[in-house]
Amino acid sequence: MNAFVANLVIIGMCTVCYWNSLQNDLVHDDKFAILDNADIRPSTPWMNLFSNDFWGRSILDNSSHKSYRPLVILSFRINYMFHELRPWGYHLVNLALHMAVCSLFYFLCAVALFGNTATSLLSALLFASHPIHTEAVTGVVGRADEMACLFFILSLLFYVKFEKATSVAAGSFYIFLCVICGATATFCKELGITVFGVAVNYSILSVWQSSKSIKLHSKCFFGSLVLCLSSLLLLGLRVLIMRGELPTFLVEDNPASFSESFLTRFLTFNYLFAANGGFLLSPTTLCYDWQGGSIPLITALSDNRNLWTISFYVILMALVVSSFKKFKKDRFVVLFGLSLCVVPFLPASNLFFRVGFVLAERILYIPSLGYCVLVAQGIITLDKHLRKISPKLSTCILLLFTLYLLGVFTTKTLIRNEDWRSRESLFKSGIKTVPHNAKVHYNYANFLKDSGSVDLAIHHYKEAIRIAPEHSSALNNLGTLLHGEEAAFYLKEAVKRNPKHSRAFFNLGNVFYGLEQYDEARKALESCLRLDGKYSDAWSALGGVLIQLQRPSDAEKSLDQTLSLGCTTMEVCLNTATYFEQLNIFSKALTAAKMALNHDSTNYKILKMIGLFHRKLGHNDLAETMYLRSLSFKEDPDTLSLAGSMYFNTKEYEKAKAVFERQLILEPHNSQVLSNYALCLAKLGRIEEAIDLLKGINKELVEPSSEPLKTLVSILVENGRKEEALSYAAMGVDLTEEKDEGLLNILADLYKDRRQYSEAKQVFEAIVHLNPASATAWINFGAICHLLGEYDIAAEHYQKAYSLATTKNTRQLARDNLEKVNRIISRQ
Repeated sequence: MNAFVANLVIIGMCTVCYWNSLQNDLVHDDKFAILDNADIRPSTPWMNLFSNDFWGRSILDNSSHKSYRPLVILSFRINYMFHELRPWGYHLVNLALHMAVCSLFYFLCAVALFGNTATSLLSALLFASHPIHTEAVTGVVGRADEMACLFFILSLLFYVKFEKATSVAAGSFYIFLCVICGATATFCKELGITVFGVAVNYSILSVWQSSKSIKLHSKCFFGSLVLCLSSLLLLGLRVLIMRGELPTFLVEDNPASFSESFLTRFLTFNYLFAANGGFLLSPTTLCYDWQGGSIPLITALSDNRNLWTISFYVILMALVVSSFKKFKKDRFVVLFGLSLCVVPFLPASNLFFRVGFVLAERILYIPSLGYCVLVAQGIITLDKHLRKISPKLSTCILLLFTLYLLGVFTTKTLIRNEDWRSRESLFKSGIKTVPHNAKVHYNYANFLKDSGSVDLAIHHYKEAIRIAPEHSSALNNLGTLLHGEEAAFYLKEAVKRNPKHSRAFFNLGNVFYGLEQYDEARKALESCLRLDGKYSDAWSALGGVLIQLQRPSDAEKSLDQTLSLGCTTMEVCLNTATYFEQLNIFSKALTAAKMALNHDSTNYKILKMIGLFHRKLGHNDLAETMYLRSLSFKEDPDTLSLAGSMYFNTKEYEKAKAVFERQLILEPHNSQVLSNYALCLAKLGRIEEAIDLLKGINKELVEPSSEPLKTLVSILVENGRKEEALSYAAMGVDLTEEKDEGLLNILADLYKDRRQYSEAKQVFEAIVHLNPASATAWINFGAICHLLGEYDIAAEHYQKAYSLATTKNTRQLARDNLEKVNRIISRQ
């Protein structure tokens, strides 16, 4: 068969099977590997790709899954350069990679197994359409499996080229390319390293098939030696990258591996091998996630599932035994097909180390190469037997069977692609397929939480916990949706089930903060940081807790840690800025706010905050710039108020008036804005206009306010119209039920200036009742009693002021006045 035509047919099959995946969203693990992964953004240094895991977390982090796949992340980054987070481009690349893998598989079959025949094409078409590949092709993170498979096949092709070379020297370039492609496959996905084992097996089978060729013997020995050494070097490099640490998994990730019973582990793991084989033979029941109890543990020999395990191994042994009775070429194909199935699956088998899943469909992307080889070989064998009866009948039966098989595979793949359309459709399909799987309820609850369906999310979190009481992540996420003591209960359960769950400790700390249990909040956040010292959210939250515990120095140190880690999210940056503001450390508050701006450069609230901090630091020009930038994105009343107040305080009254005029368009009945505008008019010499405006304000307001009258009184006093000011001050005090302390002080001072001390005393008494913690109010009250000759009462008020004073000057004033009145009392 013409190779060009064969490849056109293969590409056509891939297109038919996966055209409807191009419309799909980024779902499931795509969120963590792409949407939330800073490593694919241009702002992240390129070298981060080689120091972080697949999910963007440092490979040395305790919580890292140690999945080191920098070349896949590089491909995502290239995608992002062209179309950012639009999904179609990621799906298009995945489809193109699947086409390339299928074409290379055709060439591998043609070169190493079947020759350039229809059987090679059949193997490639089976691989192109098999529904088990939906997760690897339609799920974008499955690109790791596709890229690993691509270089896996290239490595095998180069090894075949090496064996067919006339000598070791002539083939040395091919063995070099074989090693390079194998290493590349390994840095796409860890199981890529198994290509060296498959190639060594190919060598052994080649020697067995051609036992008299000494030249082939020497080449195979040399090639196998190179591949074994390369495997050891790659393994050593991989261990070095991980610093010798294996990933940490939870019970719900792989329950069988945590079982203390050897029998349970033995029976369950062997059943899982058989279940994976079942997926390849009959991919009828597929699910995006097989964790969380979807495959119950086999704890006894009497479990009926053991029959399937035995049947599976009997079939495997029958294949091996029957291959010895076949012609050499058929035997070679069967045994090589089996090695393609088994060897790439070994890293996922739990034989050598614990893995973080029960079953994973995309793990079968490479092993299914062997399955397709075996099916194609089976059809050839069946054809030979049927041709003995009737050649025409054989051709007809096998053609119909092949078309039926490809049709069923294609239909199932197209239907499965629709399940991967969106997060909602994927998670619903999981609940429909394996409703007893805690993980699918957990994932669906996460989707519901993100989409605002809180009550339904709570239901599915609780269902996940019912199925798997140890599911710490479900307990944690449920806690975040609840409030108060109920939230604390579930979060406590989460950290009890998993003492290394740093996020649960963080959330528990926030819940305790909301309950005003600040010391408990501190303990929870410190536990979180012991597990993850680079968790900037926790450092920021701890700073807020320490402020409440009156430990400003420790709070500052904690918040400094947040700044040094770079404030990973905008929310963390803003919280940190607010906490520094509470500590009156405006320079650091400004730094945190600028970090927030890096996350959203057009956010008017952040620009306003930066302007405020510049104003606090006396950077008026920079404050003005930030306020104007903020207003260019949104005409916000609060920003206008800040800008107007700044202009007023810097005596730029025309600018202040213009800003307050803009604010009045948005808030025409705001008494504070009207008062500010009137003050500007007064400062510009338009005093009568300002007074008339202020006199008429309360007539237009639905709710009367003392603010305009306070401003009016201030203007009247400033312009020497104290009699008029007194009447308006008294009117303002009686205007509202809630007394204005500022207006009361003005009224008291006016009475005092008129020597109406008794009236002034009544007002000062009202002030101390309104604000009994004010040392200044008690000093003023004492002073008026002093003037009235009530020295003992004055001394009591001065003493009260001294005990309340928080500043050196206030304390000194209270002491001086107290000494004066005591001297008078002593002379009496």
